[in-house]
Amino acid sequence: MFDLALKLRGQRATFTESISRSRDIGHDRHFATRTCFSMRVGDVNFFFSGTQMAFRGEDACYGISLDSVASYSVDEGGTMQVIEHFEHETERRTTITPR
Repeated sequence: MFDLALKLRGQRATFTESISRSRDIGHDRHFATRTCFSMRVGDVNFFFSGTQMAFRGEDACYGISLDSVASYSVDEGGTMQVIEHFEHETERRTTITPR
């Protein structure tokens, strides 16, 4: 996960986030919110206080809580998907697609 994140420096990437109120139901549009944006990733930072990985661009920043990562995967095209669990029911699914 870290190697791929660092390779995104200088590249455009699309960040798609879905936050579900129920892990059992999943990311159905009735139980989840969704956000999508693109940015050129200027830098990738790792913060030990708060254990966070942050993607920083010119006009945006996106963080992933490393303590909360339940799973991650990378497909053949380099798209990374990270699942984070918060509290008892909340799940955030982030998909980062290089452009």
